[in-house]
Amino acid sequence: MPYPYRFRLKVVKLVTERDFSLREAAERYGTSHSVVVTWLKDFRERGINRKNRRMPDR
Repeated sequence: MPYPYRFRLKVVKLVTERDFSLREAAERYGTSHSVVVTWLKDFRERGINRKNRRMPDR
């Protein structure tokens, strides 16, 4: 089951806005490090505007 967009955005913002490491953010929300890497890559490529360039559900 894919993670909801808002959940992924919350995890990515820990890394981009609050200086958490990828591993810290993953541990805090109970997901894997590799998933957070993918979400961050998508965020950087597409931005956060869900309406026009949303991160794809995985």
